[in-house]
Amino acid sequence: MRVIFDTYRPDIDPVISGGQALTTAQNVRKEPVGYSAIGALTAQAPAALDGTIRGISGNVFGTTSGSPYVFAGTGAKLWRIFTLASGWSDVSIAGGYTVGSNSRWDFCAFANSIIAVAPSTAPQTMVTAGAGLMANLSANAPQAFCCMSLGNHVVFGNVVDSVYGLGTMRNAIWWCSIGNPASWPQPGTSTAIAAQSDYRQLSGNGGDVMSLIAAYDVGYIFQRKAIWRMTYVGGDSMYEITKVSSERGCTINSFGAVLPIGIFMLDDDGFYIFDGASITPIQEGKAGRAFLTLLGQGNRDRISIAANGDRKELGIAFATDTTPNYIFLYNWALDEATIISQSLEWLMPFGRGKDCHFGAFSTSHQLGFFEGSNMAATLETGDIEANPGGRSTVVSVRPFVQGATPTITCQIGTKNTLSGSLTWSSAKSLNSWGVFDCLEDARYHRIRLLLASSTWTSVTGCDAEFRPSGWI
Repeated sequence: MRVIFDTYRPDIDPVISGGQALTTAQNVRKEPVGYSAIGALTAQAPAALDGTIRGISGNVFGTTSGSPYVFAGTGAKLWRIFTLASGWSDVSIAGGYTVGSNSRWDFCAFANSIIAVAPSTAPQTMVTAGAGLMANLSANAPQAFCCMSLGNHVVFGNVVDSVYGLGTMRNAIWWCSIGNPASWPQPGTSTAIAAQSDYRQLSGNGGDVMSLIAAYDVGYIFQRKAIWRMTYVGGDSMYEITKVSSERGCTINSFGAVLPIGIFMLDDDGFYIFDGASITPIQEGKAGRAFLTLLGQGNRDRISIAANGDRKELGIAFATDTTPNYIFLYNWALDEATIISQSLEWLMPFGRGKDCHFGAFSTSHQLGFFEGSNMAATLETGDIEANPGGRSTVVSVRPFVQGATPTITCQIGTKNTLSGSLTWSSAKSLNSWGVFDCLEDARYHRIRLLLASSTWTSVTGCDAEFRPSGWI
């Protein structure tokens, strides 16, 4: 029997998936055919930062050419890096910051400047490529949970005003004077109207504003249970703000990614793609439910997301408890996913164009890339019923693995009833013919390949020889 390692589908019954869909695809990436290796996270030259990472800017360009800058925030400091050789520079305001352990920084770029916001913290700014340090954006600017750059405005969401008496407005957005992020005049005044600055409390029961995303020249506001479209129209109205959904939203602060297929979003019940008008579920019947099961009630404030456009991959780092320990690696061109087992603090993009790749901060607060030796990988089939209604013996398994002298072992899982627990054989080694010798007898069999950290490059499946052995 030829078993092709196709889709990772832990969400469906393993008996229905049989040998073709996988119940485990760990520490691999999906290719058009089969799976390929992923390098281990390897520390880079820049020194570790001062504490747990609370947010990353992504790539910010100080000029129209050249390499991008990246900004990172911890609980006490803001940092900037241009190249690995230049290392991290502390660009914090004098005295630093006090960002809570369950809070995070959000960033947006406006013209040649970077803006950073965090709860209970004065918004910060500096010239992206400048020689100075961060400074308070404006004495009149509200504090905010999230931000975005939209046309000629900077927009804050989930705001706290301590200047004009408006107080805490978790369901509100507020935008600066047109073309001037340092100007936040009192809303509703003639000065504010002339400067095209205002705020808006969103109606309904959508809850807190969780994320702001600019895409396709339009702004999108994500509440916990509502999505709004924000389009500049000028005049006294300034922005037309229209509710797109009162059923879907975002439950994680500053979460979301703009992909060629739409905005990638996570709601309480799974992943979705939002194209500006319609919302389409993805990874249904594949690995979406498995992600939610792993996520559980872990620390959702520690979720981070990064895209690698060259490989058409999106990584979501998340915690099953307190510290992120998995990456959900999604290929949007294939609509396929895998799971990477890796402890880290924050996932991030680094580089430009085809040189862009995933970076991550280790639990020691140090930047690294997934460029080390191959991670040890595991691929596991569903339950194979080779003799329908009866028992069979798996005689041998021949893996289809490419690479110079790969180190592979195999285990066979067996059970005789659908509700029974799997019993796993000891790990088997390849014989001189490149075959695993087996003799496991049962009604249902599962094949598990374990690829050590070696020189293997890809795996596409295996040939498994079964022989009928009787009836139950």
